[in-house]
Amino acid sequence: MSVWESEIFSNDSTIELFDELQDLDVADRVDALVDACQIALSSDNEDEQLSGIAAAIVAAIWNGAPFSGGDIVEDYGFIREGISENAVGGDKLLEVAAEVFENLTSSLDESTQALLEDFVETVE
Repeated sequence: MSVWESEIFSNDSTIELFDELQDLDVADRVDALVDACQIALSSDNEDEQLSGIAAAIVAAIWNGAPFSGGDIVEDYGFIREGISENAVGGDKLLEVAAEVFENLTSSLDESTQALLEDFVETVE
């Protein structure tokens, strides 16, 4: 399991978000990811910010960012399956994901920031 998966994807609020996303159709899932990013950008709550970063990571994966599979990626199939669904979300999801990475990753430790570089580059 990679650091980003163990540090960000395993956060309780991120798991709650992923549980909600699992049951949505594609269009609603994309809207929920956009909402999670926007909430994170306007919040001082660390859990909401981590959920927004997780949503941005999912957007990056859908846009072709390389990632290693792990327990959480396997448990939430939409993360892997969504790779071909990015067109549904259009540019809005990528824009807000880039904004999340730009504004929120500085609060993470340097090793986690370094591991997120591929995701950041994919949504820029």
